[in-house]
Amino acid sequence: MAFGVFLSDSFWILILYFFAAKLELLGDSAHAKHHYASYIGWIGGIVLIVFGFVTAKKEYKVKQVDDNRKTVHAKFVLKGFVLNTFNPAVPIFWLGVLSLLALQKDYTKSHELVFFGSVLATAFGCDLGKSYVAEKIKAILKPNVLHWLNRILGVILIGVGVRMIIKIL
Repeated sequence: MAFGVFLSDSFWILILYFFAAKLELLGDSAHAKHHYASYIGWIGGIVLIVFGFVTAKKEYKVKQVDDNRKTVHAKFVLKGFVLNTFNPAVPIFWLGVLSLLALQKDYTKSHELVFFGSVLATAFGCDLGKSYVAEKIKAILKPNVLHWLNRILGVILIGVGVRMIIKIL
């Protein structure tokens, strides 16, 4: 599923990047960046703050998985792609990331490519890492531990959103 999610994230980044470029939110135009910076900062900051609150309040239930079923890898890639592509939170998240990127006044196209390549590689690596250690940490990840991890992640997202808004003030 990790590769399917990677492909879906790449798809959303390309779509949203070209959409933002059409609106001149990214690129070398200092005037466009300055003009849209406060809007982008507010929208991106609010999106991250909302994600933070939703993440902090989210409750997870541990599900039992049948490991004895026959595995079809292409099916998992397709499942990861479809689930990630049609998850409405994904384009909103990547729009928030694009907002952060648009606030960087000295980024060139090369910087943007390295930025997104690094973010995608990190996300893919994390997904692979999660797949690898999932069986090993199943005994540790009880609902109460997941609840506290979500709270911590939520606070971090809220902090980044607030910092983003403060940066544009």
